[in-house]
Amino acid sequence: MTRRIRAGAWAGAALLAILVSLLLARTVAPTEAAWVDAAVVSSSASAGTWNSGGGGDGPFTPGNADTVITDVGWTVSSATQFCADVEIATDSTDEVAWAMDVDTAAAPFNSSFPDELQGAVGPGGASPGDVVTVTGTDGGEGAPFDEMWNNALISAGQTATVHVCDYAAGLPSVVDPGDDTYTYTTALAGSSPYNVCAVTTVEGHSDPFYVGWEVVLDWSDTLDAQVAAGQITQAQADDLASVDLTRWDASGAVDVTQEGDVYTVHGATAENAAVVDGQSLTVKGCAS
Repeated sequence: MTRRIRAGAWAGAALLAILVSLLLARTVAPTEAAWVDAAVVSSSASAGTWNSGGGGDGPFTPGNADTVITDVGWTVSSATQFCADVEIATDSTDEVAWAMDVDTAAAPFNSSFPDELQGAVGPGGASPGDVVTVTGTDGGEGAPFDEMWNNALISAGQTATVHVCDYAAGLPSVVDPGDDTYTYTTALAGSSPYNVCAVTTVEGHSDPFYVGWEVVLDWSDTLDAQVAAGQITQAQADDLASVDLTRWDASGAVDVTQEGDVYTVHGATAENAAVVDGQSLTVKGCAS
């Protein structure tokens, strides 16, 4: 028998922010980053670099043969809020027009558009999830080169900078546990059929992006492991074997599917559906 336990309702999904820059083929004037707005800032932000050297992984890749992505610096505030500063160069000694492909289906966009784009312009008519090609900015005839505001043409030794922010990205997809994603361990709290809980600690290892987690808890295996560890007796395990875990929480609502003694659990809100390196989350399933 398979049954689905709805442990709470979805917290209100974040409203999809209006695409400002990728849909308008014009240069966006410098603005103060919304990252400092108290309405959107998380309590802390972690910065890191990823895809350094312009390799093929991630959402940013060269859009033509003359373009080299030399570095991407990430500031990740939450599972759905981030900024990136992309440095673009060329090996050509002649001036060339650079281009960069942005895969908006890839993490950390997760099929959303950025809310802020500076140092590049993009085409109209694109949809979230598309690969969008952006190009440099034109400061006007006679304007000197500027890495962000007049950077359409570059030559060897010059660097164009593109600043991208998304404050309402899609939720990260669930991935398999592992040393570079997340791991989890389960212990028991309580020892009677009336107060027993399975308490699972999920530890994030992904850097710099959040990843969706999923806990698969086999109740029979959990009880056997607790007996082997000396945490409960075999008699207690026998008493607990028929218990159904029906009350679930992970600092918010969770989705739980039960098939026999096996529970599959993942977060159901923007706040608890994903973890990042250094973050831990407690998932608790208790008897009625």
